[in-house]
Amino acid sequence: MDLKERILNATNGGLEVIYYYYPSAREVVDGRAKSFKIRDERTASASIRKYKDMWIVTDFGDDSHGRNCFDICMREENITTFSQALHL
Repeated sequence: MDLKERILNATNGGLEVIYYYYPSAREVVDGRAKSFKIRDERTASASIRKYKDMWIVTDFGDDSHGRNCFDICMREENITTFSQALHL
């Protein structure tokens, strides 16, 4: 099992990493909300869903690209390589 798979297994498909960066995502996963806010905005525009064995966040108020926990880590920590995200 490679490092990526170990991280995904240890974090419920990356969900715990997503909660670290976006705590309000928990309300969507718990079924209490349909979307959540990533930044200071008037209307929540991000969604979260499970795709295969990995959780994906899509921010429709930004570029509407789905991001997994590694992509989110790279974006929020302002790092440029996947290997940096794996080690962080």
